[in-house]
Amino acid sequence: RILVLLKLKIDLRATELRGLRKNPVIVSGRDVLLHDRGVQGDTLPHLCLLLWDPSIQFNPKWAVNWSFVRTDAKTNISETTPVEASLELPISSPASSSRDASAPGSGVMSPNARMLLWMLSFYGGNSPEVIINNPYKLELASRKKSQYEGETLLHIAIVKKDFELVGFLLKHGASPRSRAEGSFFAAESYGEFPLSFA
Repeated sequence: RILVLLKLKIDLRATELRGLRKNPVIVSGRDVLLHDRGVQGDTLPHLCLLLWDPSIQFNPKWAVNWSFVRTDAKTNISETTPVEASLELPISSPASSSRDASAPGSGVMSPNARMLLWMLSFYGGNSPEVIINNPYKLELASRKKSQYEGETLLHIAIVKKDFELVGFLLKHGASPRSRAEGSFFAAESYGEFPLSFA
């Protein structure tokens, strides 16, 4: 249900912005994810990671055979019945992963993880890196930079200390050279590149 509601919200937002002609760049749901930004230049995928629950570590198995769609919030991923291989996501990890089912991250999936995987698969298609590397950025009309300018999903995943999520993003195109140059990072001495965050 959460994915249906999310898609409806994204589609309605795209329709709203097209009608208002407030942002001529936005004509589809994918454009909403890439160009519809909050006051600090954040997008919906950024918010998914900002609200990430660090106590639930990411599991690459969630991206195999649409299991992230079929898994109920109360169901352990190891109990999920896999669907046909023909439905395997473009971004899926190998089904032969040796990760132990009892290891951290192999249990209940968080809503944020499910939403993020769905956005990457449904709107990212064969190029999820376009969404993954989309940085915090204020629109040019504002003539100023966000204090979080340049921060990507990889930066946030590192801050959340989720090793598996970091690896997943890198595997699917996250750039380790993405530069976070907003004033916040200089003031907090984070550095600018993902390696500096790590």
